[in-house]
Amino acid sequence: MKILKGILWAFAAILAVASLQPARPATHHWLLHRAVHLACFGLLALIGQSAVRDRKWLPLVFTGCVGFGAALELLQSLIYTNLFEWNDLRDDAIGAAGGLLCALLIGRAVVAVVARQPAK
Repeated sequence: MKILKGILWAFAAILAVASLQPARPATHHWLLHRAVHLACFGLLALIGQSAVRDRKWLPLVFTGCVGFGAALELLQSLIYTNLFEWNDLRDDAIGAAGGLLCALLIGRAVVAVVARQPAK
């Protein structure tokens, strides 16, 4: 579990550094941009939920992911004087929800496989 928490912190740091880079593509395809937000925050939520493993933490993991996304968007708007991108925050939230759903489904699959194993 400590390894997963380390991976979580490392991924969050990489995501923050990548999000706050001054060099941005002048134009980017909106679909690719959305996919990146969905994938990154889905993976962040999946790692986060896997690190805590208890379903009671689902709301906190979701809130943490969305809050992290909001903080990054706010920093981008302050540093680069851009408008706050609400669509990006929406995609972050959808990605986080999808990541948590994947974590739940993976958890159920593991429990089902373990339950089929004969007792030793």
